[in-house]
Amino acid sequence: MPDLAAAAARYEALGFTLTPRAQHPAFMGTANRLVQFATRSFIELLEVDRPQGVRPHEPDADPPVFSFGAHNAAFLARHGAGLSMIALAAEDATGAGRAFAAAGLDGYAPLHFGRRATLPDGSTVPVEFVLSFATCAALPDTGFFVCENRFPENFWRTEYPLDCHSRPSAIVRFP
Repeated sequence: MPDLAAAAARYEALGFTLTPRAQHPAFMGTANRLVQFATRSFIELLEVDRPQGVRPHEPDADPPVFSFGAHNAAFLARHGAGLSMIALAAEDATGAGRAFAAAGLDGYAPLHFGRRATLPDGSTVPVEFVLSFATCAALPDTGFFVCENRFPENFWRTEYPLDCHSRPSAIVRFP
């Protein structure tokens, strides 16, 4: 979303509890809020909040470098909002990246990053991830990646998850 606060307000109005706003490293140029589910899946609401710091794609590097921030900035410029990337969990993101390449997808160097996350009590803990990206020429607007969560005990918070099976169903209509 181009406006993370507005997107978060929409999800909160639907009854979701979101994590606090967090920023990825400056070279990514993005901020997020998450809807975490008890199934350990989540929806990431994303904003490119520091476009001046976004590292560009480096397709000619060895290995090529995919830019999370550049991909999302370009997607938002073209579409305004929507599903820009599909992420899957992985125990070994680097190995999954090699599998992407073996399957004929365009693969990229793994991205390692981390930050301090603020917990509801105000304390901070490390969160750290390894991402391996892939793209496919047939789907130029969609990025794919696997995410290896290095500190899952710090990422998955019982204060936030929504148990989809314990809440009443609702029909949500979007204009």
